[in-house]
Amino acid sequence: MYDEALLHVPRSYKLWRLYIQERRAYVGSLPAAEMPDATIELNIVYERALLTLYTMPRIWLSYLEWLMKQKRVTYTRRTFDRALQALPLTLHHRIWPLFVQFATLPSTPGPTARVIFDRYLLFTPTAREVAIDHLLASEHWGEAARAIADALEDPTFAPASGRTLYDIVDILATTITSHPTEVAHTGVDVDQVIHNLVANFPTGAGRHMSALARYHDALGNHARAAHVCIAALKSAVTVSDFQEVFDTFTELETTRLRNNIDKSGKVSQLDAFGLIRLERIVSGSGLLLMDVGLRRNPNNVAVWHKKAKMSPDPVTVYRAAINTVPLSVSGVQSLYLALGRLLPDNHADKLYNDLLTMKNEEEMGAKAFAEVMLEHLERRLLTTGDVLSVYQTLDAFLPHPTQPRLTDARLFALYTDLAVHLHSATKLTRDAVRAAYERAIGCHAASPLTFIAYARWDSERSLRIWDRAVTLTPYPAAVDLWQLYITAVMRDGAGGIERVRFILSRAIKDSPPKYSHLIASIAIKFELTHGRARRAGEAAAGMLNAAVPRVAADSALVAAHRCLWGRRRVGVDALLAALNRNDLSLTDLSRVAICLSALLTSLKSVDAARSVFRHVHSSMHSKKEDLRAFWDAWTEFEFDHGDSHTVNDVAIAQRTGAQLAVSGGAEAGDITLQPDLYTGMDELTAMIKRVAGEAMATEDKMEVHVEAADKLERADFEEERHGARVS
Repeated sequence: MYDEALLHVPRSYKLWRLYIQERRAYVGSLPAAEMPDATIELNIVYERALLTLYTMPRIWLSYLEWLMKQKRVTYTRRTFDRALQALPLTLHHRIWPLFVQFATLPSTPGPTARVIFDRYLLFTPTAREVAIDHLLASEHWGEAARAIADALEDPTFAPASGRTLYDIVDILATTITSHPTEVAHTGVDVDQVIHNLVANFPTGAGRHMSALARYHDALGNHARAAHVCIAALKSAVTVSDFQEVFDTFTELETTRLRNNIDKSGKVSQLDAFGLIRLERIVSGSGLLLMDVGLRRNPNNVAVWHKKAKMSPDPVTVYRAAINTVPLSVSGVQSLYLALGRLLPDNHADKLYNDLLTMKNEEEMGAKAFAEVMLEHLERRLLTTGDVLSVYQTLDAFLPHPTQPRLTDARLFALYTDLAVHLHSATKLTRDAVRAAYERAIGCHAASPLTFIAYARWDSERSLRIWDRAVTLTPYPAAVDLWQLYITAVMRDGAGGIERVRFILSRAIKDSPPKYSHLIASIAIKFELTHGRARRAGEAAAGMLNAAVPRVAADSALVAAHRCLWGRRRVGVDALLAALNRNDLSLTDLSRVAICLSALLTSLKSVDAARSVFRHVHSSMHSKKEDLRAFWDAWTEFEFDHGDSHTVNDVAIAQRTGAQLAVSGGAEAGDITLQPDLYTGMDELTAMIKRVAGEAMATEDKMEVHVEAADKLERADFEEERHGARVS
């Protein structure tokens, strides 16, 4: 019936579809013995349908599925080719999924599958990963290696399964290592593939080169494997790559040598050469590892020094270093200095003379250039002893105050020292030495030691030199110069005590807040030694008012320590000034309170000392700080000077402070333990000053007698400072 109908309507798709479905149902119901003939008849029906409906993809798909079930590989492949040729290009996407499924069947040979996937990649370039997975799953190792290599050479290749390119590279390395024979039979140039991988994927280069070495070793090319490892060791750029290749090389070489010796029972000439090569690589692994660091950063001066220390020829290493590292790199001067110490005197002088030019000074920097210059000049002094020649070299090289060049202070220090030496040998005049010192000062290259040496050498103008020294020297080095300046003024005797006081007041005024307490400490020491206790107390109070919070407590304790013997009132003033500050931490406040209470106790004022402890406790807040020393000192004080009530008050206060540190509540001053437990700051200050004044009444009387002389001395100094003459 269908045949009769199709004779009248040969291009009817519905008739052909129903006819094919009925024929397939009929074939499926037949016994196995009759199946072949019915199958051939169904194939003929499909071919008849495609004569007129060759543009219908559904018929092609139905026919191809039917052929795949028959497992006729060649005929099925040719039918797929006919379908792709008959259908327009816009319908090929309907055929290719089934064609790829056919290629992945176990019955499809590997070369056939590879050809199918190559054609499919022309149509869908993003399907490389599918082809690779199929070749790997079907254990076509050589074809898989070739496919992976081609994919990695394609810059547009991007894995779509979530894997990275490095994962694909690892798969290739594993395939080459695990199946070297199958890969070699496919004609893949493994060396070229691996070198391309290393060039395109530097991360993991050691792993790739190790895989290449194992590939050649598995094929019996032991010499080629060793050559690959040695070349990789000399080109590795990371320590991990170097370590992996080094381990692979030692493993392959030791295994090969052991097997050869076990087989033959003796060491051949080739094996002896392998042993020598292995020993040389192992012993020189340290130098090879240094080369790894230098390939990553050829300007690493520290690595160059390590390599020279390990090398049997350090001179060659240092020459390579100075030819590689530019002069602008920090620490490059150490390479020249190390090379100069290894060379003979004439070669070292040539090296230094070629380096010490104005152009190189600008590129290296003043500090590095000065180190090389000092090494060169000191070597000349030791070898020739010609001080005058070295002095003339420095005199010609060092800049003058009008030249905008930066020069290290060490060169000027050597310059002035040589000038003093030549003056003592009557080869330079006194004016020339002064000119050398003034040249150093004018170029802002005079160190504190240079000022000290200048002032001691030129005693006639020492005070003027000291005045310039404290003005030009930055802090904190200027603190020591102020001390030496005051000592020089006292030794000179010009102006007396008032001149020193004027200098100290200027120093405190001009010094930064960070260092003002150091100058004030000098003033306190001076007043205690040469002046009056009242002025020392004023200096201590001024120091504490000006000191930054970080050093205020330490400054007060230092002042109190200096005044404990004989001038305790000054110590009380200093500690009281610190206690009045609002920016001290509880730890510093407790340290000041402990010292002040001990000082008041020595003045036999127990109530005032107890008030100090109570004041600190009233200032406590919820911040967690370690105050065990404060509580221990207060408890010990109450055991020595109090009674059971005061000891109980200390225990209650300590418990309250611990609760505040844990919970962080109200301040301790808001919790009343006893009505008379706390004393206000004003009352506390008045009490302490009253106690200190009563205890030091004798000292005050002594000070009254010298007050008139002090005023006359101050007047004489003011007239002298303003240029007046006293008749």
